[in-house]
Amino acid sequence: MKIQLILKMRDSKDKQTEELKTFCLDHGADLVGIADLALLKKGLQTEPKDLLNPYTAAISTAVVLDMKAVAEMHGEPTPAYADNCKALNRRLNTLTESIANWIRKRGFKGE
Repeated sequence: MKIQLILKMRDSKDKQTEELKTFCLDHGADLVGIADLALLKKGLQTEPKDLLNPYTAAISTAVVLDMKAVAEMHGEPTPAYADNCKALNRRLNTLTESIANWIRKRGFKGE
């Protein structure tokens, strides 16, 4: 009985993880990863020391830069590169707020 309960909990967690990844990709992420923080909590020194205590997982998202704008740089950012970065930062800000809302709607702490 205990094994079945653990498997059901794991299946539920896996399902939520996949739902969250799909949500992220559907809302503008080009890449998404979710990490269990248990190992980091054991060995990573943070300031403050209890920084990770309230959290069990971390979500990383990425968006693709305009490679043409990157290729045109020769030591310094160009206006095209700067504009692309500003647009991507707005996109990431919107995405992370949407992710936090998705998490909070499910009764978890999302920041």
